[in-house]
Amino acid sequence: MDYRYLQPLLAEGKQLMHVRLIGEDDLQVRHILDEMLKEFRMKTPHYGLVMKANLLKLLVIISRIRKAEREEGDAALTIHKEADRLNRCRDAVLASIDFVQKHYREEIRLDQICRHASLSKTYFCDLRLQHATEQLLKPDVTIAEACRAVGFRDLTHFSRMFKKCIGVSPSHFRKISRQL
Repeated sequence: MDYRYLQPLLAEGKQLMHVRLIGEDDLQVRHILDEMLKEFRMKTPHYGLVMKANLLKLLVIISRIRKAEREEGDAALTIHKEADRLNRCRDAVLASIDFVQKHYREEIRLDQICRHASLSKTYFCDLRLQHATEQLLKPDVTIAEACRAVGFRDLTHFSRMFKKCIGVSPSHFRKISRQL
């Protein structure tokens, strides 16, 4: 018998694997296991083929769940990296604010603030998007409200820039942050 088709489903089998079954997945797995138990007990003709087919169904379900878990983990990692980045730059931003407060009577250029804080111009442009992440963590603030709160007028442009800077769309960011 040719087992090559099993290889992608068993690729993760080299490590101990834990899968959390909830909702529809749980019901489907329970149904398949019940059917396998019934076939095994009754030993009707060709029950072995039914057992193999159901085993393949189980492997596919588990493989799909694991893939979804990995994708969620990757997105959560992106959020954590952005939070770490924001925390690391907080002192520089505070230094910039201090600089502006001390020199507000003078003509201040972005280059001066960047030098004082040891930050790039790009960082200051991205700062609004970092503040947008904080807004999106608030359950009562809509994406459009977060967009306006950080100075964007166009929601489409905001969403495009957010995804470019943060790595995920504002709606995906909000969904993932609520799951953490």
